Amino acid sequence: MYEKMKDIIKVINNESPIRKQIDISNEFEETYNEDAKRLKEIEENLEVIYNKINNTLKVVLMGEVKAGKSTIINSIVGEEISYVNVVEATAAIIEIEYGFNENAIIKKKNGEEIKGSIQKINSMIGENINDQEFFSDIDVIKIRKNLKNLDKLSIVDTPGLETITSSNEQKTKDYIQESDFVIWVLNCNHLGQSDITENIENIYDLGKPIILIANRVDEIDADKSEIVDYLEDELGYMIKNVIPMSARQAFEGVIKNDKRLLEESGYNSLMTTINSINSRSEIIQKDSLLRSFNVQMSRDVNIHEKIKLYIKEVNDDIHKRFMHLEKKKSNLESDIKNKVNIWFDDEFLVKEINEIIDTMSEYSVKKYLSDDYINQKITAFINNIEQDIITQWEQYSQIEINEHIETIEKKYKEIDSNFYIQEVSSQKYNYPVNNEIIVQEAKKGAITGGKVGVAIAAYSAWLGPAAAHITLVGALGTVAVPLAVAGAVFKGFKYFKDKSSKEKEKEELRQKLLLDKDKFKTKLYPQIIEAINIMDNNILSNAKYNLQNVVLSPYRRMGINDIDVFIKNIDKYINTIYSMDKKIDKVWVIDTNIFIDEPNILDGFDEDETIVISKQVLDELDKKKNNHSLRRNVQLALDNIKRKKVWFEDIDNRYISDIYDESPDNNILSAAVKYKHMDVTMLTSDKNLMVKCQAENIKCMSLDEFKSSTKYTYVLR
Repeated sequence: MYEKMKDIIKVINNESPIRKQIDISNEFEETYNEDAKRLKEIEENLEVIYNKINNTLKVVLMGEVKAGKSTIINSIVGEEISYVNVVEATAAIIEIEYGFNENAIIKKKNGEEIKGSIQKINSMIGENINDQEFFSDIDVIKIRKNLKNLDKLSIVDTPGLETITSSNEQKTKDYIQESDFVIWVLNCNHLGQSDITENIENIYDLGKPIILIANRVDEIDADKSEIVDYLEDELGYMIKNVIPMSARQAFEGVIKNDKRLLEESGYNSLMTTINSINSRSEIIQKDSLLRSFNVQMSRDVNIHEKIKLYIKEVNDDIHKRFMHLEKKKSNLESDIKNKVNIWFDDEFLVKEINEIIDTMSEYSVKKYLSDDYINQKITAFINNIEQDIITQWEQYSQIEINEHIETIEKKYKEIDSNFYIQEVSSQKYNYPVNNEIIVQEAKKGAITGGKVGVAIAAYSAWLGPAAAHITLVGALGTVAVPLAVAGAVFKGFKYFKDKSSKEKEKEELRQKLLLDKDKFKTKLYPQIIEAINIMDNNILSNAKYNLQNVVLSPYRRMGINDIDVFIKNIDKYINTIYSMDKKIDKVWVIDTNIFIDEPNILDGFDEDETIVISKQVLDELDKKKNNHSLRRNVQLALDNIKRKKVWFEDIDNRYISDIYDESPDNNILSAAVKYKHMDVTMLTSDKNLMVKCQAENIKCMSLDEFKSSTKYTYVLR
């Protein structure tokens, strides 16, 4: 079960898409600030729960200055821990414990915490190593390392006796009181020169087991057995064990994996003693801790679900805005085409042609039909069209922006309220929950309360760069006036010089000019429409890009298509957590008779299932070895138990009713009741035990039922 919890914590810390995005994007962390804090809090809570439920053994190291405590710590941990020597120089207390994420924390006496990487904190300590004022404000330095040997052990390194001050003396006593045992490190070079009896007695009076390490045995000319005898004579009644040791050689043996050095240095004796103490420890408050673990997982999943919905709402709304922009472009192009047609038909050169016909002036012809004049007219019109396009895009974009902000903020508030209620409901409160208060609290959530509007305020500038990127005049180029127009006019002019003017002939000339104007329109109109399309496409493309760029700024390195992948990855993560959570809950408690009838029963379980064996079962199997007919099966069962991962439960009847007397069946029943909050099944062929399980509302299964279940048939038949 505990390995599965550890696996879940690793997935939460290392595979969460949202945590990964927080790590690479400050904008994402700022946008989801409150939820980012909650996710970090969940990581820390899970680690605390795991350390408690994993029954981490707490050890305090004490001794003289330069006795070798730091090197012994390095040997136990299996790696050189940075800056442990500052303990002697600064009288600081250092806690070294297991951490999924390696880091260090300086906790000050005023409650302030300085967090960072081990390297960062190491540098800070090195820079202040001679500043006693800096260290006088420190309550404790915590180091978290992802090292195997720390998984079951946390170490407190205290100052040497000569550097213990009145300010940290009580702190040291508190750590001793909370510890499982104390390791006292003695420098063999000082044997007989200093009296540590009183200090040892003070620890002994606190009821803590004491391991005495006689360090630096390799530096003196004395037999190890003589050292042990001397210390046992002096302190024997207070000491659990005396271990002569060379910490220097032990650490060298650990680093080099030198079995000879590990044995000769005393390292193996030390670790055997530590493990023997650890073997007696039991999970305390297992039920409440497991529930706490499940609550934290529920919170983590809820936050991922919530942020996924946030992102989905943003993503869906972006697609909606894109569709609106596409529709706007289509409508705008149709509108502009109509305006261009109307301008060509009703405005372009209409007055000018009338004036030429009416005045018959050569000046009018040269003025109105010159390339410069016509280009000016067209340029002025194109500029007006261009400004009209930009104005309409700006007006429309503002409408889209306002609708986007309103839609997203409304959705965010709904999501925050719903998930806040879920989170509260998943926890056990001792007071009634007021829904109005919940809604008010939810409004303070991750990114509501106007934060969306602030984040999207930059949208107002999204169109400018797009519009300025290309102009219609630039896209159209220089207009070449058809020579046919000018030629027709000049011919008409000469015609009027030679003959008397008649209204009919003037109208014929007007029609010729209008016909040439239509030919001019036929040539120029497609060019203008193409230029408008180029500008519209450019504005639309840039508008989409800028809108997406601003909206998705928290999702660094993601485009609109990558958001869909991000959402799928969140779903995948949530499903992984759900599937792993289910595997935690399945527990089997196995009775003695099952092992006798089917010695290989453990082969029938999945690796993800937790197997619990009461020590009562072990005792009964041991006794049945004397029965010749059962001996073979009992030995097979014990061999099978030895090579499988199982959880052994002490005989403890606190979990069952007082009406039950102390009997083998009740001892085994108690092991099942301890796991009642989980999906526990008792596997037994004992009818009496089956009835008791039924009374305790615990599922029960006989060996025949187990074998007939489809899941296990192929293993045991």
